[in-house]
Amino acid sequence: MSTLRRIGIQYVNPSLFSSGTKIICLQISWEATNAGDPIDAYYGAKTWAERAAWDFMKENSPQFDLVVLCPPMIYGDVAQYTPSIGSLNTSSASLYAVLSGQDKEISQQHVMIFCNVADIGRAHVLAVEAQDAGNQRFIITAGTFTHKAISDAFIKHFPSFAPNVPTKLPEGVDENGYPIGGNYTADNSLSKKVLGMQYQNFEDTMVQFANSVAGLQSS
Repeated sequence: MSTLRRIGIQYVNPSLFSSGTKIICLQISWEATNAGDPIDAYYGAKTWAERAAWDFMKENSPQFDLVVLCPPMIYGDVAQYTPSIGSLNTSSASLYAVLSGQDKEISQQHVMIFCNVADIGRAHVLAVEAQDAGNQRFIITAGTFTHKAISDAFIKHFPSFAPNVPTKLPEGVDENGYPIGGNYTADNSLSKKVLGMQYQNFEDTMVQFANSVAGLQSS
C-alpha cells in the first residue's frame, strides 16, 4: 500500500502578473487565456496544467491530497552554482543588469509582487507539514515592489556600484515607481494563517541578491 499522503506543486498563476490596475489576487483566482496570443498560450499552459491536477483529484479521489503554491517574481540569494554572470537565471540576470549599470534607465514593470527565494523554499516545507494545507492553493508573496526600489536598495547599500545604477524613471509611473492610476496587490493571508508564513522584506532581499553576485566575473 502506498504511503504517499500529499503532493505539492509550485505553479506561477498568471493572475499574479496582471496589468497595473487595482486588482486583488485571491487564492481562488484563475486567469482567462486567449489561445491566439503566444504570451497567453504560455500562461494558459500553466493554468491548464494546474486544472488538470485538480481534475485528477476530483475524478480519482486518491488517498493523497494536493497543495499548490503560487509565487510571483522570486528574488534573493543566488545559492546555486553560478560560475559567471552569464550563467545567472533570467530574473537574477535582470537584477544584475541594474546593479552593474548595464541598464541605463529603470525598466518598465509588469509584475508588481515578489517573494524571497528562501521564503518559497520554507513554504514548500510548511506545505508538507501543515495538516490543514491539504487541497488548498496558496499565494506565496511578501507584497508589492517597484523597479525603482531595486535601484534604491542597490544605491543605498552598495556605494561602489551606486554611480552606475539607473535612476531615470520610465513613463507612466509616479515618483515612487508605481503605475499612475494604481497597482494591484495579492492576498497572502491564507499562507500566513495555515502555513504560518512570515516574509522577508524587499530591501533585505535585494541586499542578499547583490551580496551573492557582487564577486561574479563576466562569462
